[in-house]
Amino acid sequence: MVFCDDGSNRVGFFGRFLVLCVAALGIILSMTSASGCSFLHFKNNVANPYKGLGEPFESVTEAYVGIFNYEVVEVSYNSVPEKCESYPSGASYEVLVAAKIVSVAAPVFAAIGVLITIFDTCIGHNIGCFIGSAFMFLIACGLQGCTFVVYAEPTFCFEAPHNCTVGSAGVQSAFACIFYWICCTLICCFPRPDPYREYRKNPEELRESRVKEVKRTVTVEPDVQGGFTPEKLEEGQNGKRKRKPRNKRGSNGVSSELGSNRDNVDRVELNEKKFPDGSRQVDEVTFFKDGTRSVNTTRYGPGE
Repeated sequence: MVFCDDGSNRVGFFGRFLVLCVAALGIILSMTSASGCSFLHFKNNVANPYKGLGEPFESVTEAYVGIFNYEVVEVSYNSVPEKCESYPSGASYEVLVAAKIVSVAAPVFAAIGVLITIFDTCIGHNIGCFIGSAFMFLIACGLQGCTFVVYAEPTFCFEAPHNCTVGSAGVQSAFACIFYWICCTLICCFPRPDPYREYRKNPEELRESRVKEVKRTVTVEPDVQGGFTPEKLEEGQNGKRKRKPRNKRGSNGVSSELGSNRDNVDRVELNEKKFPDGSRQVDEVTFFKDGTRSVNTTRYGPGE
């Protein structure tokens, strides 16, 4: 469930309304494109009719090719009464068979996307509905684009001496494909509103019920070297940390010991350790020739 304020819900509902309107236009254009006769228009540009055309376009010099219907304009350059009719049972164009399948499947997937969107908006939604509706419109867009497989028939345009143009049904199919893509984009770009069934009851109570208290625990590993731990830092009045007072150089026991037993010193090493708060710690380790050692720890605050 997605938490939305009142403004986001209104924008989300408006986006879903746009999706439904655009999807309805896409489905209408898909259906009119499939039932139209003018998906493709070809006209012979040589003296004799092209012999490679099959039924029902034998000796046809100008015609409109549709997905389920066709219309003959000229036969052997003689005009005939224009009549939009279905293909006869003997028509054997594979591209038309494929175009018929995708032209029916595209609006079906779009209709499924519309139903999922309505359910997601009105009753209740989850991530599955959101992805499912967008995926349905994306599939519908791809299938609608596949209707242009009609132009892949070589006897219509590529091998024949024909001038081919896009008919009105082809333009409608292109717009339907664009509308399905717009639906997918709108679903992904607009905020997802709360289910209207819950939103109309009590929007304030719905939002308050979704507020979750987040508790964060930070664990700091203490540094026990030299007896220093983070708990020893005192909190100032302004919420700032006070740095731990450090011993003055030359006034500690190690310095006096070095002064009295300087000939016994083998070597001195300095080790620096930095902390997440910006402070650092410098350990001065003195090794003596008799195998013993002493550590002088100095703590510096942030920026020092």
